[in-house]
Amino acid sequence: MLKCAVFSSIVVTCWNRNVKRGDTMTDLEKRYKKIKSSLAFIVCEESGAKIKATSERLHKYHYQPPFVFDFPGFVDFTRKEALAALDKIYKLKESEAAATGLASDRSVESVKIIAMEMLYKEFSLLQKLRRDIAEAWDHINELYEDD
Repeated sequence: MLKCAVFSSIVVTCWNRNVKRGDTMTDLEKRYKKIKSSLAFIVCEESGAKIKATSERLHKYHYQPPFVFDFPGFVDFTRKEALAALDKIYKLKESEAAATGLASDRSVESVKIIAMEMLYKEFSLLQKLRRDIAEAWDHINELYEDD
């Protein structure tokens, strides 16, 4: 039986509640598929002018999301590029993920999950900024202006 839940007005995530015992999917694979599916439901602003205007505004703040792995040009990402970054994280070799230093007290799998969740959260925020949602800009202003 397929169940769906609305986690916000933007994202709808579906999952199968009848998971069989002996399921061979790892937690990493499950999270990857869930995040990839969720990325498909984010309302994206793909207008070149809007992407550029938001990017320029964020550069004035020296905005840099707190990623585990570096994603140059993130503020200009489209959904396609966000999905490619997600795939890159998922396919990282163990040695590359371990090199972050986070893997010293966590498994490489959990480092990848953290990185994928951060990418999703920041891309979601970026799309809200592009659509000029006041709460999203308030968040940025709190982080970069209000001292």
